Amino acid sequence: MEREVTRVSKPIVLHLVNSVSPTSIPFEIAQHIDTTLFEVVVVSYYDTDSTLEGSLRSSRLKLVGIGAKRKSDMGGCLRLYRAMARVAPDVLHTHHNLSGSLGRLFAKRLGVPVVIDTEHSSQSRNHRYTYGAEWVNRWALRWADAIVCNSRATQKALLGKVRGQKQRGKVLVIYNGVDIHKVDTKREEDLPADLLWLDGVLENNFTICNVAGLRRVKDQRTLILAMKILRDESQGGVLIFVGEGKLKKRLSLEVAQLGLEKNVVFTGMIQREDVYKILQRCNVFVMSSLWEGFCVAVAEAMAARVPVIVTKVGGLPELVGNAGVCVPSSDPNAIAKAIMTLMHNSDKARELGEVGRRRVEESFSLNKTVEEYERLYVDLLEEKGYEVKGISRGCF
Repeated sequence: MEREVTRVSKPIVLHLVNSVSPTSIPFEIAQHIDTTLFEVVVVSYYDTDSTLEGSLRSSRLKLVGIGAKRKSDMGGCLRLYRAMARVAPDVLHTHHNLSGSLGRLFAKRLGVPVVIDTEHSSQSRNHRYTYGAEWVNRWALRWADAIVCNSRATQKALLGKVRGQKQRGKVLVIYNGVDIHKVDTKREEDLPADLLWLDGVLENNFTICNVAGLRRVKDQRTLILAMKILRDESQGGVLIFVGEGKLKKRLSLEVAQLGLEKNVVFTGMIQREDVYKILQRCNVFVMSSLWEGFCVAVAEAMAARVPVIVTKVGGLPELVGNAGVCVPSSDPNAIAKAIMTLMHNSDKARELGEVGRRRVEESFSLNKTVEEYERLYVDLLEEKGYEVKGISRGCF
C-alpha cells in the first residue's frame, strides 16, 4: 500500500523563543530563511506585540508576542496554544527550555507534522534550571523529530542526558553562523558620536576586546586580573569590555581597586553594527568563559580577522581550531602570557587572523547554517509523507 502524500506549496515554519532581540541567534536564523520557499513566523513567549515594535517590526517576518508575565502564567500558556493553532505550522522550531517544552507539548496536541529543538548550551541544565524544569524539558523532547546541537560539545553533553537509542538517534549538529557580509560592510565606517571617545583608545594602544554580557559564565574577572599582570610587567595595553550585565558594578569596582582605570574601559551596550566597527580595529579578542556551547562573538572576531584567545571549555576549542590560542579557564596568568605572545609577534597575530577568517568562511557562515536548517525542514517533512512543491535539494 502506497503512503499517502500531502502536498505543501510553502511550508510554514514557526520559531518559538522565550524572547526576541536583534542579536539573538534564533531570530537571526529565522530572518535569513528563504521566504520564497518558506513562510516564517516568530512567536515570543515573554514579549508583547508592543515590545516587538520598532526595529524588529522592520523585519520581513511575522512576529507574534504572547506577553507571558512569568513562567507559570496560565493565561500566557493559553495564548501560546491559541497562537500556535492560528498559525498552524508545518514545522515548529523551538530554542529555549520553557517555551520549547510548552511548544512541543502543544504541537503534539495540535498535530504539527515536524518538531525541531535546538540546544544552545554545552553545560548541564542544572546550573540554570530547577530539577522540575529540566525533567519537563527532557520529557517534552520525546516529541522532537530532531534535536539540533550548536556544537559537538553541546551534542556530547546532551547525549549524556537523553535516554533511549531512538531519542539519541535524533541528535545532530548544525553550527551557528556569522553574517560575514555584515561584518565586512562595517570595516571602513566611523564610530558614532557617542563612541568617538574610543577612537583615541583604539589608535594609541594595543587593544584587547571582549564582547559579552557581564555575567559569571563569561568570567570577565579573570580578564581583569590578566590585565593587572600585564600592567605590573609594564606591557601596557587596554582591555575593552563591550556589553552590559548585572556584574558591571562589581567589575568596575575591582578595576578601581586594582588601579586599572587606564587599562580597562567599559562601553556598555551598543549596536551590533558598532561592535563590528570596534572589532575591525582591535588587536586581540579574548573570551574567558567558564562554559560555552558556541560563541558567536568569537566567530565574529574571527570573521573580522582578529586573532582570538579562548578558554578550553565547551565548544570554544572546536570553533577556534588552529585559528587561535586556547588556554585553561580561570587562569589569568595563561591569558596574560597568550596576550603578550601576540603583542610581541605581529606576524603570528596576523597569520591567526587570516586563518580564522578562512575558517569562518568555510564552516561557520550564517548562510551555511540557514541552508542546513532549510534542508532539515524539507527532509523531515518528506519523511512524514509531505511533498514540498517547488523545493528540491538543488535549491539549497
